Amino acid sequence: MKVLVTGGAGFIGSNLADRLLELKHNVIVYDDFSIGRHEFLRDNIRLAEGSILDTEKLANAMQDCDLVFHLAALSVVYGAASPQPFIQQNILGTASVLSAMEKAGVRKIAFASSQAVYGEHEEPVSESAVSKPISYYGATKLAGEALIAAHCKLNNAKAWLFRLANTVGRRQTHGVIFDFIKKLEKDKNKLQILGDGTQRKSYLLIDECIDAMLLATEKANESVNLFNVGTPEAIDVKTIAEIVASELGLQPELAFEDKKEGWPGDQTEIFLNTGKINSLGWHSRHSQAETIRLAVRQILERD
Repeated sequence: MKVLVTGGAGFIGSNLADRLLELKHNVIVYDDFSIGRHEFLRDNIRLAEGSILDTEKLANAMQDCDLVFHLAALSVVYGAASPQPFIQQNILGTASVLSAMEKAGVRKIAFASSQAVYGEHEEPVSESAVSKPISYYGATKLAGEALIAAHCKLNNAKAWLFRLANTVGRRQTHGVIFDFIKKLEKDKNKLQILGDGTQRKSYLLIDECIDAMLLATEKANESVNLFNVGTPEAIDVKTIAEIVASELGLQPELAFEDKKEGWPGDQTEIFLNTGKINSLGWHSRHSQAETIRLAVRQILERD
């Protein structure tokens, strides 16, 4: 196949591009490098540099493509005070990708959505649950899903929408594990934690995330295919901090706040019912504790 990956120089995108190349696909990375990094790309990768808002350039880059993996997004939730950057990148950007597909005659798109669309749930949440996002990121990812579903109906296209758990591991540049590592490299004796440490979420190793996406695009054949990708298990932030410290050979004092929420829009309880993608043959192979340990080791490799 000929595949274009938007955001292909980012965390998930660069790992996906590597796997696609290993599978002998013809891969084009499209990225503006606002978040992505050149060092994440293999020397022989085909690169088209530009904004996803540049519809003409994007359409030219995806000529003759069989499939677009749309991963480019504004995903940093902490400190987000305005919806405008999320609307610009995650809604208007997705609309631009769909317009470019129409211009280039591409009929298949795989979209990295997020468990953030659900808001908070105390039980494993299924794809049929009502979505009540509590962050601009989650709200605009949900809007992106809706745009893609409408596009498929109107243009006889096909889509795979992946509501991903917190994906962690190799080349990660933000998120709780990465932040803990950075904090402990600066101060080995004390680790400040946002919130009270009881927040519970599900985490997914990057390699398993890619396994799931590739399997679904191969096996699921509805017009719009929606999947949770994660685990019905969860792990709390305090335990994550202890695992990260252990992997670094440290025993810091853990300092907590007097509130459960780490920041406005923080999901304090979210984990996923994955029965739908399990039925295709995909299952997470690691416990949550194993996932965190493996992610720390991959991040520390800093390839």
